[in-house]
Amino acid sequence: MKHFYLVVDRVDTENCGIGTYVEQMLQYLKGEIELSVTIIELDSSESELKEIEVDGLKYLKIPLRYKGLYRDSGVYYRTVAYLLCTMMDDDKINIFHFNYLHQYDIAYKMKELCPKAIIWVTVHFVNWVLALKGNVDKLHSLLREHILKESLILKDYIDSGNMLRLADKVIFLSVQTQKTLCDEYKLDMCKSVVIANGIADYDIKISKSVRNKIRNSFGFLQNDRIILYSGRLEEGKGVDDLIGAFLILLKKMPACRLVIAGSGDFNRYFHLVRFCSRITFVGKLNQKELYKIYQIADVGVLLSFTEQCSYTIIEMLMFGLPIIGTTAPGLSEMFEDGIHGIKIKMRKKRDGSFFYKKSEIVQAFLDFFSNDQVGIISRNCRAHYERMYSLKTMSDRMALLLKAL
Repeated sequence: MKHFYLVVDRVDTENCGIGTYVEQMLQYLKGEIELSVTIIELDSSESELKEIEVDGLKYLKIPLRYKGLYRDSGVYYRTVAYLLCTMMDDDKINIFHFNYLHQYDIAYKMKELCPKAIIWVTVHFVNWVLALKGNVDKLHSLLREHILKESLILKDYIDSGNMLRLADKVIFLSVQTQKTLCDEYKLDMCKSVVIANGIADYDIKISKSVRNKIRNSFGFLQNDRIILYSGRLEEGKGVDDLIGAFLILLKKMPACRLVIAGSGDFNRYFHLVRFCSRITFVGKLNQKELYKIYQIADVGVLLSFTEQCSYTIIEMLMFGLPIIGTTAPGLSEMFEDGIHGIKIKMRKKRDGSFFYKKSEIVQAFLDFFSNDQVGIISRNCRAHYERMYSLKTMSDRMALLLKAL
């Protein structure tokens, strides 16, 4: 018998798609009748330790730690490790599935106290990679020049490596991330596996008349060409360049509209928009409202500099929404140029940083809207989701991993 412990953080689960990942994992785990499951919720809003059961799954809610210095969180994590070790059933195979590399202190202490505990970690993001916008060359340059001696980037670089080396199994979401981190930290490829994100099917086919009604309810016209961006509003997602390119596109195709859905620093982008009524910020929407926009959009766009396995792209594929994206690591392998949309080439400066030409973004939109094969591309997207990114595909691969223990 196996006992699977899914370690989550109540405060941070919305970051980098982890909240969606956890939701999908729970759907999968509910169907594993031969598996005991406990969700370890760190930073719980409960005032004291609490154990409850919901839909056949046990939850252990551990109260919120003091949000102070980094060393305080280390004490919190080690205390959690002691607690978890007292709960383990020695007659079972105990698997602890972590979703944050910075929770190394828990994993390390657990391995020290309970060597038989099996540690899995899924790499959803790597902070130092995000901070450097995927520029690994810059990291090496800063390390050589000892610029990072006291920085948080260096600490995250070290802690991430420690967690990856400690884990019995590292689950990567993309082949590129697997290669990059295994090379960077000299990890044994045999103890890692690539399992792409999956999501349950929420697509509902609608008629053209219903589509037009939804468009009207949002204030859009039937002949509007709607471009959708969905995600966090931050520099690493290329939102600045997207807005700049769209303003150029608008001069050539006045019927275009850009819808930006997501949370972040809106003030950073409002000055770029100025008085452009063709750009709409809708903020962070609930799933129902967001999926309505997926249903009425003509094309989705994501200009990230680095990704793991974007749930935004998966949702676009699920709704048959063609994609305009970049050749960024992790993003490029999610869709094929000309088959599921258009790829914009990421270019590299001498310092190793990435950029793309705004003119190529504009041209990609022009090429897409002049393409008479959009219907075929849409069907290709839907088929690609079913084959590669459905919840069943992800669940089957997770089941094989568990079966091997």
